[in-house]
Amino acid sequence: MSRELIKGVSPDEKFQHLEIILDRMRRLHGIGRNFVPTQCTLISGYSDGVEIRQYVGIDGTINFLDLYIDDIELNEQKKKIAIAQVQSLCFDLKGTSYSYPVRVGRNTILMDMKIITGTKLRIAFDRPVTGIWYSFVLTPKITKVQVVDMSEEETSDEGVQLPLARGIV
Repeated sequence: MSRELIKGVSPDEKFQHLEIILDRMRRLHGIGRNFVPTQCTLISGYSDGVEIRQYVGIDGTINFLDLYIDDIELNEQKKKIAIAQVQSLCFDLKGTSYSYPVRVGRNTILMDMKIITGTKLRIAFDRPVTGIWYSFVLTPKITKVQVVDMSEEETSDEGVQLPLARGIV
């Protein structure tokens, strides 16, 4: 017979039991209930030409680039393959450039590229490309100033209150 982790028949009873579990965990480990995890930001758009330009206004790391290409002009070997050149230029005029082969359809490129505020990104193709859907996944840089210690003493009157968790204003 399986054991239920959160007991209760109604949603109210389940929320009350969940609050009891969270309180026990907080006392046991000395942690608070409120925290903000590192979040990824999505930068996306559409272009219909041979180039994409994007300005990034925060520090962080571009984890990967996802491209969906509707059509590419045939190359010399009669194949629909193009070379995407990803360039980054920072405000201090230091930059990097990487080249990747891309095809019609979805292309995912792992980048792990560090960027700073004010970085200009440019993706250029070596042949005409139509219908470029693009998306960058960016993880913002978290500095020590932004990290807040959530010890039990500081969070005794904070946290998600039960009426708010149920959507009652």
